[in-house]
Amino acid sequence: MIHTYTTMRPTIAGRTSSRDQNILISEYVKEKKFAFTIPVPEMVFPGCYLQLYALCSRAVHGDILIMFSIFQLAEHQERLSLFRHIFTKFSEVHFARENLVVHSLDQFSIIEIHLSTL
Repeated sequence: MIHTYTTMRPTIAGRTSSRDQNILISEYVKEKKFAFTIPVPEMVFPGCYLQLYALCSRAVHGDILIMFSIFQLAEHQERLSLFRHIFTKFSEVHFARENLVVHSLDQFSIIEIHLSTL
């Protein structure tokens, strides 16, 4: 099953409206021939990932997670822990804005490299 996730929280890449995030995710899943699902919106509080953790608990092992952007991930100190939690259920994570797919925790360095180019 496909799960999608958005957040209105400002990131280092700026703030993107829910509408624009939904449009980009919709176009991304159409291009990848996935079924579009209504994104789970995160709470706006800084450092809050309650909805993402809840999404992980509802997911079944092997599901696919599509996030709007890698910039929605936690700051460096928490990012690896969050990613470990995500990969307890999801077989791959897509970042629609960057057109990037990560298939395992072993590929976590791809995210770090991408984020370090800022």
